[in-house]
Amino acid sequence: MYQIIQHDICDPLEGNYPKDFKWIGWHPQCLCASVPITIEGNEKREFYRRMLAGEDMSNYVSPNAITDVPEAYKQYVREHIDEIVSADLRGKLAWHFRDNRKYWENIELSKLVDKASIAEDQHIERNRAEYERYKNDSNYKDVEFNEDNGGLRATHIKHIFDKKKGWYEEEAQRIGFNEGHSVILGKEDHTKYKVKNNEGFWDEMAMETAGAETCSSANIRNALKHCAKNLMYKLLLYFYQRNTTLMRYTKE
Repeated sequence: MYQIIQHDICDPLEGNYPKDFKWIGWHPQCLCASVPITIEGNEKREFYRRMLAGEDMSNYVSPNAITDVPEAYKQYVREHIDEIVSADLRGKLAWHFRDNRKYWENIELSKLVDKASIAEDQHIERNRAEYERYKNDSNYKDVEFNEDNGGLRATHIKHIFDKKKGWYEEEAQRIGFNEGHSVILGKEDHTKYKVKNNEGFWDEMAMETAGAETCSSANIRNALKHCAKNLMYKLLLYFYQRNTTLMRYTKE
């Protein structure tokens, strides 16, 4: 495809494209044009020599064939990935995207992977900084950081563990930490009348834990009620039976 001598929004997309790239224009009223790329020079002479000698050349593939879209097209996809994904979800893709998915979906995937990788790196660095802060705070104990996934845990020295069910919180903290979450069991003060304490913070969101050992509907309901007493909290509900499983219930 090439552009006529007139600047347009599609100028960056000029280049050589594979022959199976379906193209009728970049946008409505596009003034761009396309011309075929054919074999030439010595390759052309050799092609006709073999054909005239009786060789079947119908499946001939030139060693100079264009097999991928130009880097300019890939860069365009990278720069507009959010708009492309949004248009795809709404069924509003430009036809050159709609008809040529194989040439941009892998680019999209790699971009999304890059974004996820960046977010994960930021998560790990953020929790590493928090780890240093808790480690140097004498009010916290059992401070630990997982370098691989960013898991962080710490327990305030004035956190109160129930004698019978305090292990709920410890187990929830362990599971969250192993999965790369930040789980901080905070300070609790039960000396103040009608002042509610939450267990701490799960990824910086206030959390509460409750147990329902039998997993009966009544026990689950009561556990939810216990956690939902203060609706400003993000709630953590830990179910335990034979196998250790963690479930989260969020109340917006």
